[in-house]
Amino acid sequence: MLEVGHRAAIGLLQTASAAGETDYIVAVHEPQASLLRLSKGGLLDVPDICAIGDLAPFNDLIDTARNDTGNPLRGKLRSRFFDRLLTNRDLGDSIGGFPVVVGATVEKHRYLAQSGFYTFKFPELRWGEDTHQPVEQLYTGDGHFEIGVMPPKIPNVPVFGAYSLQARTGYVYSPLEDPEAFRVPLWPHGEPWEGHEAGMYEVLGRKIAEHVATVAVKWPRSS
Repeated sequence: MLEVGHRAAIGLLQTASAAGETDYIVAVHEPQASLLRLSKGGLLDVPDICAIGDLAPFNDLIDTARNDTGNPLRGKLRSRFFDRLLTNRDLGDSIGGFPVVVGATVEKHRYLAQSGFYTFKFPELRWGEDTHQPVEQLYTGDGHFEIGVMPPKIPNVPVFGAYSLQARTGYVYSPLEDPEAFRVPLWPHGEPWEGHEAGMYEVLGRKIAEHVATVAVKWPRSS
C-alpha cells in the first residue's frame, strides 16, 4: 500500500474509518514528520500527543502532558493512564484492555513498555450487586494485580505483547497477521505464579519475536 505513496495509504485508511467502527493513528516520517488521527472519515493533524478509543476519562491527563515542558516520551503520561485504569471507579463500561503507547520521532517509531499494578484488600462481594472498593483500601498489600505492555526489541514493526500475570496469560497483537490478538499461556492455570515472573516474561518475549519474524518475512517494508 505504501508503494503508491503515504497520501494514498492515508486515503484508504480514512475511507475505512468512515463506518465509525475503527479509528487510526498514522505517524509519517517523509517528506516531513507528522502525526494524524483518522476517525469517522475525518482527518486531524495532531502536533504531539494523539490517542484513540474512549478518551473522556483521560482527556485531563493528556492536557496535562501537553503542558509539560519535558520530552513527552519521558513523561508520566503512560503511568498515569495505567494508574487511572486500575484505580478509578468512574471510567465507564467501555473502558478495558491495555493502554498502548507508541513513541514516534523523525527517525523511527516503536511501542513503549509500561506496566501498572496495585495492591488491595479483597472486598466483600454480594450476589447481584455492584461492588465498589473505597480508595483508602487500595495499595494495602493484601491482594495484588498487574497488567503490562511488552514491546518488541526492534522499532518500526507493528507487533507488541501484553500480559496479566495473575491470569497467567499474555497476548500478542499483530494486526497484519490477524485483527484479533494471539493468546499466549504464560503459566499453568491453578499453579502458583509468584516467583516465576521472569519465566513468564521470557515466554511472551519469545512469542513476540516469532510474530516479528513472520511479519518481517511476509511484509518486509513494515519492519
